[in-house]
Amino acid sequence: MVGVDVSARSIGIAQEIERKERVNIEYHVGSVCNLVMFDDNAFDAVVSNVVLQDLQDIDRAVKELYRVLKLGGKFVFSIMHPCFSSSPVHGWVRKPVDSDRKEDRLYWKVDRYFDRSIEEWQYFDLPLFTASIDPSQTT
Repeated sequence: MVGVDVSARSIGIAQEIERKERVNIEYHVGSVCNLVMFDDNAFDAVVSNVVLQDLQDIDRAVKELYRVLKLGGKFVFSIMHPCFSSSPVHGWVRKPVDSDRKEDRLYWKVDRYFDRSIEEWQYFDLPLFTASIDPSQTT
């Protein structure tokens, strides 16, 4: 298994976890748009989790993924729908408003869909990671 991320910090965190809990994963700092460290037809499967929506050159990324996949290989991906990071108003609208029950969710409120926003992510007990999201750069 191999992990690739453009963030040296994220790769460093993953490598530290690997040192503590050996599961034989090889890590690389790199871009899905340039997987030069891998041969053609190198992988049976590729998984991309919440990456593709943030790429400036998705065509190049898909060509690279095609190149490194074996014939008949599987490409599995997920992306986050932009409504879940819209600002400044987003979240579940509930009846009653103080309920945390899933069945009381009416809809996900979205406002200012195309505005820039800030995403904050927490990995385990590590410091908060903040990234600016510019929708004009995700196509």
